[in-house]
Amino acid sequence: MWQIDKFFYKGHYFIAFFSISLLLSVGYKYMLFYQGEHLKYTWIPDAIFFVAISLVLFYKRDYNLILITLALLLIKATSSLLIFHFYDDVSQYFKEVLKTVFSFSFVFFLYEYLKHLRKRDIIFIFNFFKFTLLLVCFAIIIGAIFSFSFSKTYINPRFGFSGLLYPSSFSSYFMITSTLILYFYNKNIKKISPVFIIITILSSLLIGTKAVYFFLMVFLLMLFITHKTYKNKIVMSAIALGSIFTAINYNVFKTFLINKFQMLYRLYLEENTLTFLLSFRNLSFQNAKVYISENWNIVNYLIGGINRKKTLVEMELIDIFLSLGVIGLIILVFFYYKILLKPIPFNNVNIVLFGTLFCVIILMGNSLKSITLSYILSFLYVIAIKNPLYLEKLNT
Repeated sequence: MWQIDKFFYKGHYFIAFFSISLLLSVGYKYMLFYQGEHLKYTWIPDAIFFVAISLVLFYKRDYNLILITLALLLIKATSSLLIFHFYDDVSQYFKEVLKTVFSFSFVFFLYEYLKHLRKRDIIFIFNFFKFTLLLVCFAIIIGAIFSFSFSKTYINPRFGFSGLLYPSSFSSYFMITSTLILYFYNKNIKKISPVFIIITILSSLLIGTKAVYFFLMVFLLMLFITHKTYKNKIVMSAIALGSIFTAINYNVFKTFLINKFQMLYRLYLEENTLTFLLSFRNLSFQNAKVYISENWNIVNYLIGGINRKKTLVEMELIDIFLSLGVIGLIILVFFYYKILLKPIPFNNVNIVLFGTLFCVIILMGNSLKSITLSYILSFLYVIAIKNPLYLEKLNT
């Protein structure tokens, strides 16, 4: 067993597969923006890593994650079989079943892998992540300055620059999760320069998504309170002067923001507040309700039944329910909490930070759908642990 652990659990393996996954996502964006085509089979390297971890766990007789995955696979395969007439052919059925279960469970396997790494591997991964993050931030800032079409968050004219990242949901999650990784690494493992967080926050402001702005508002307010910045006379004076300046130039700032966010402002004027905040997800939910009423029976409520390409709501819990039903939703949420969240000490600050993250996940969706995101989410959950035994292991 020890020989396998020594050979298999290495930081550079994790970095290699994460790098490939990220590069393929960049290639996907390039193909879509410049050739209007989708880059296929980008998930294959991740699937290889998934299978490798599974085989090692099986060899070590650690069957927990494998059994969870098999349970989800059985539920998804059965539920999709009930709506088989929505698929074009058998291959599409198998492809959706496997990809759905793979995307839902991959983060657990990556987390399990990371827990076996030593401190030097964690630091090695973080240093690589820090370099990658700086590269992403640099691409965002340069893209915004020169307005490169490839660096834009959206294909349409809506404001936003995501640099190498795509789509908008992954861009938002990447920057939000990166900010949290920097925060918890600095807090739990090793002090880092605040410059990295500042650069990340400034780059995040250019992404152009409501989710990022909501998270940054909460995150900065939390830092303001926990660090008692309100007792700093220089900071409070700067805030007061900034507020006065903004009030005096209110119309100028309003015109500037309207020009930058024309599509969002038009959406705000033409639709109700809920549609504006959820970006039409409430309407997708209504379509899903119609689909359920026309195609589901009592069994579907228990195990789901949906073609994810045609009826996604893009609100995480609802999409899980549509894919796996009540039983699958309970299984996934229970083990997400037990495996990923329970080891994290939930003091007031952590409750606010992770509460905000999960608020974004629930309302925006696509967090489990993104395979590349699973790498940085799993890294975040490991970094956020402040368990004396685990930190003792990291320091060996």
